[in-house]
Amino acid sequence: MFMLRSIHQKILKRKDQNPNYQIYDLLQLSQKERQCRIQCFHATRKLKQWKKSGPESSASNLLFYSHIEGVLLRRQAQDAVILYRLIRKNRIRIFENYMENLPLRTNHFGGAR
Repeated sequence: MFMLRSIHQKILKRKDQNPNYQIYDLLQLSQKERQCRIQCFHATRKLKQWKKSGPESSASNLLFYSHIEGVLLRRQAQDAVILYRLIRKNRIRIFENYMENLPLRTNHFGGAR
Protein backbone atom coordinates (compact mmCIF):
# COMPACT_ATOMS: atom_id res chain seq x y z
CA MET A 1 0.00 0.00 0.00
CA PHE A 2 2.84 2.40 0.83
CA MET A 3 4.40 1.86 -2.59
CA LEU A 4 1.14 2.60 -4.41
CA ARG A 5 0.63 5.81 -2.46
CA SER A 6 4.14 7.04 -3.26
CA ILE A 7 3.64 6.20 -6.95
CA HIS A 8 0.29 7.97 -6.83
CA GLN A 9 1.90 11.12 -5.43
CA LYS A 10 4.70 11.05 -8.02
CA ILE A 11 2.30 10.71 -10.93
CA LEU A 12 0.04 13.51 -9.76
CA LYS A 13 3.01 15.85 -9.22
CA ARG A 14 4.73 15.25 -12.56
CA LYS A 15 3.97 17.23 -15.67
CA ASP A 16 2.80 15.39 -18.75
CA GLN A 17 5.65 14.54 -21.08
CA ASN A 18 3.22 14.19 -23.99
CA PRO A 19 0.21 16.46 -23.53
CA ASN A 20 -1.15 15.65 -27.01
CA TYR A 21 -3.17 12.56 -26.23
CA GLN A 22 -5.35 11.01 -28.88
CA ILE A 23 -8.85 9.65 -28.46
CA TYR A 24 -7.51 6.07 -28.57
CA ASP A 25 -5.29 6.80 -25.58
CA LEU A 26 -8.36 7.91 -23.68
CA LEU A 27 -10.26 4.80 -24.74
CA GLN A 28 -7.46 2.54 -23.51
CA LEU A 29 -7.29 4.39 -20.21
CA SER A 30 -11.06 4.15 -19.86
CA GLN A 31 -10.92 0.39 -20.41
CA LYS A 32 -8.15 0.07 -17.82
CA GLU A 33 -10.25 2.11 -15.38
CA ARG A 34 -13.19 -0.22 -15.95
CA GLN A 35 -11.00 -3.30 -15.32
CA CYS A 36 -9.59 -1.81 -12.12
CA ARG A 37 -13.07 -0.86 -10.96
CA ILE A 38 -14.15 -4.49 -11.31
CA GLN A 39 -11.05 -5.66 -9.42
CA CYS A 40 -11.76 -3.09 -6.72
CA PHE A 41 -15.35 -4.32 -6.41
CA HIS A 42 -14.25 -7.95 -6.12
CA ALA A 43 -11.55 -7.18 -3.54
CA THR A 44 -13.93 -5.20 -1.33
CA ARG A 45 -16.66 -7.83 -1.69
CA LYS A 46 -14.21 -10.57 -0.72
CA LEU A 47 -13.20 -8.59 2.38
CA LYS A 48 -16.85 -8.06 3.35
CA GLN A 49 -17.57 -11.77 2.96
CA TRP A 50 -14.56 -12.61 5.14
CA LYS A 51 -15.79 -10.20 7.83
CA LYS A 52 -19.27 -11.73 7.78
CA SER A 53 -17.95 -15.28 8.05
CA GLY A 54 -16.29 -14.62 11.40
CA PRO A 55 -13.81 -16.96 13.08
CA GLU A 56 -14.20 -20.52 11.86
CA SER A 57 -12.85 -22.18 14.97
CA SER A 58 -11.73 -21.34 18.47
CA ALA A 59 -8.33 -22.99 17.97
CA SER A 60 -5.62 -20.38 18.43
CA ASN A 61 -3.67 -21.47 15.35
CA LEU A 62 -6.69 -21.14 13.11
CA LEU A 63 -7.56 -17.74 14.57
CA PHE A 64 -4.01 -16.61 13.88
CA TYR A 65 -4.25 -17.64 10.23
CA SER A 66 -7.72 -16.17 9.95
CA HIS A 67 -6.37 -12.87 11.25
CA ILE A 68 -3.53 -12.93 8.70
CA GLU A 69 -6.03 -13.66 5.95
CA GLY A 70 -8.06 -10.64 7.04
CA VAL A 71 -5.02 -8.38 7.00
CA LEU A 72 -4.10 -9.55 3.50
CA LEU A 73 -7.63 -9.09 2.21
CA ARG A 74 -7.79 -5.58 3.68
CA ARG A 75 -4.48 -4.64 2.06
CA GLN A 76 -5.63 -6.02 -1.28
CA ALA A 77 -8.82 -3.98 -1.07
CA GLN A 78 -6.91 -0.83 -0.10
CA ASP A 79 -4.43 -1.26 -2.96
CA ALA A 80 -7.23 -1.90 -5.43
CA VAL A 81 -9.03 1.27 -4.33
CA ILE A 82 -5.83 3.34 -4.54
CA LEU A 83 -5.06 2.04 -8.03
CA TYR A 84 -8.61 2.70 -9.21
CA ARG A 85 -8.58 6.26 -7.85
CA LEU A 86 -5.17 6.89 -9.44
CA ILE A 87 -6.32 5.76 -12.86
CA ARG A 88 -9.61 7.65 -12.56
CA LYS A 89 -7.94 10.94 -11.59
CA ASN A 90 -5.45 10.62 -14.41
CA ARG A 91 -8.14 9.77 -16.95
CA ILE A 92 -10.15 12.84 -15.94
CA ARG A 93 -7.06 15.05 -16.09
CA ILE A 94 -6.02 13.70 -19.49
CA PHE A 95 -9.57 14.05 -20.82
CA GLU A 96 -9.71 17.70 -19.72
CA ASN A 97 -6.35 18.30 -21.37
CA TYR A 98 -7.57 16.58 -24.54
CA MET A 99 -10.71 18.71 -24.67
CA GLU A 100 -8.72 21.93 -24.15
CA ASN A 101 -6.38 21.07 -27.03
CA LEU A 102 -9.10 20.26 -29.56
CA PRO A 103 -9.07 22.67 -32.49
CA LEU A 104 -11.93 25.12 -32.77
CA ARG A 105 -14.56 24.29 -35.34
CA THR A 106 -15.19 26.79 -38.12
CA ASN A 107 -17.95 27.25 -40.67
CA HIS A 108 -15.94 25.31 -43.22
CA PHE A 109 -16.18 22.12 -41.19
CA GLY A 110 -19.79 22.25 -40.05
CA GLY A 111 -19.33 24.44 -37.00
CA ALA A 112 -21.78 27.00 -35.65
CA ARG A 113 -22.87 29.68 -38.11
